Amino acid sequence: MGFVLVVAMLLGSAPARQGARLRLGAARRPQRGQCRWQACDPEPETTPAVGNPIANLLGGKEGSGPIGLRPADGNPIANILGGSGKEGPGPIDYDVAGPNSNDRWSGSRATTQQLRDLAEQATSTREPSPIIPQWLPAPTWLWRQWRGTIVREVLPCDVLVSTLWAVVVAAFFYCPGPHFVWRAGLTRHLIAVERVWSLASSLVSFILSFFLTQSYTFWREVYVVVRQVQGRLNDVGLLVASSVRRDDNGSYTPEADEFLRVLGRHVRLYNILLYASVTTRFAPLATPAGLTQLVQSGALLEDERSALLEASTGQNAVLLWLSAECFSALTRGQLAAGSASCKSGLSTVLLDKLTELRSTAASISDKLSGRMPLAYTQLVQILVDLFVLTSPFALIHSVGSRVPPLVGAVGAVVGTALVAFFHRSLLNLAKYLLDPFGNTELYRTKDSGISINVATILQETNLGSERWRISGQWVPRRARPPAGTEAALQAVEAEAASKVANNISVLHSSEGGADSRSKADAELETVQ
Repeated sequence: MGFVLVVAMLLGSAPARQGARLRLGAARRPQRGQCRWQACDPEPETTPAVGNPIANLLGGKEGSGPIGLRPADGNPIANILGGSGKEGPGPIDYDVAGPNSNDRWSGSRATTQQLRDLAEQATSTREPSPIIPQWLPAPTWLWRQWRGTIVREVLPCDVLVSTLWAVVVAAFFYCPGPHFVWRAGLTRHLIAVERVWSLASSLVSFILSFFLTQSYTFWREVYVVVRQVQGRLNDVGLLVASSVRRDDNGSYTPEADEFLRVLGRHVRLYNILLYASVTTRFAPLATPAGLTQLVQSGALLEDERSALLEASTGQNAVLLWLSAECFSALTRGQLAAGSASCKSGLSTVLLDKLTELRSTAASISDKLSGRMPLAYTQLVQILVDLFVLTSPFALIHSVGSRVPPLVGAVGAVVGTALVAFFHRSLLNLAKYLLDPFGNTELYRTKDSGISINVATILQETNLGSERWRISGQWVPRRARPPAGTEAALQAVEAEAASKVANNISVLHSSEGGADSRSKADAELETVQ
């Protein structure tokens, strides 16, 4: 009977909330014929006419999903490689681990109101809470905390289930009733269980401690990368705002001010789409309906939305816009107006910052995809589960007949609860740290406080995108251009444009034909 109970509890030892997560995920998956990419709302978003060009090149089916994702029938790898697909076409595996909560459809299930709320959070500048919960070192303060702690995640379920299991085991050996003497006598045969449990305790503790250390290292690396991305965006804003063209009073020229405003908006848009690609919470903003909501929020223009849907490359397209805008401003003289060496140096630094931004941002999804091998995580989970499940048997034998049955039963139950609390706390904390953005539904509440607050990251970057433009609206006298510099630059530009216009006029008067005159008109329009 004891063996049967062990097997039963082993099969049902997964936390109840994980089972609820799986059932919820299955219930929330789009069914056949159900809208996958539009917001689930009476006013659905129309799908774009142009599909994913990358998927088309690879031979995939054209679709209208979130940027960078398109559904395909059967095995997508076999489709790309042109295989025969011996296993036959089947449903997409929704449970493949990935950045978006093991659910590639996570961005498709959002109502219009939810999209409005997400867009408001992503474009806000209020910073409602810190990026991670802050704490005080006082022991009394730490003991009183509940929200944002692993105790909150472990006690209601894991420790309770383990305690109930220990009560069942203790009742089997010590509860009066039929065959009581025989059941009580079985405790002396548990010596092998106790010895194995004692030997395994050191091994489990060591592996669990190492697993937690590796998980925290991973969490810290992701946090550092997040801050590095934020820092590179601020670097670009500082470089541009400090070298932009100014008038004799040190203020921005109208063209420079407009350039800084557009650049800041694209910085915010890049950051939003970046975290929409690596988090479940903001994934709906990468859908066509989400981009429409961003247009309504002023973070995106309609023609930019169409370009994003057509390119289907998400934040990478916006990063290209940022690069093109900076180097176009250098060419037009809006940045580093003056010596050629100044322009060359600024272009080199900007190029370094933008390429570093690209590589740093790309490393976020790379780290999330390779956070920990499945075999390692499964082994640690099995070791902890078996160790906790066998704890009542080992503790009951260690007590033996030296104490009254009631005391032995209570000791086994309390000991099992403590063992479960410490070991499952370490295990669950390690798994939570391996999900730094809180993408999975493993948490009982999404505001558990253990993950990095992505909304705060977005709002801090939104503030940073305007910080340098506002700070540079006035500069000290020594930082202003010499008197008459702006007028001299305008005169030089006017003289250059006049020379080009004269050359074009000569070309018009010559016998160059209609093609030459059309080319000259286009060149004149460009100069003007």
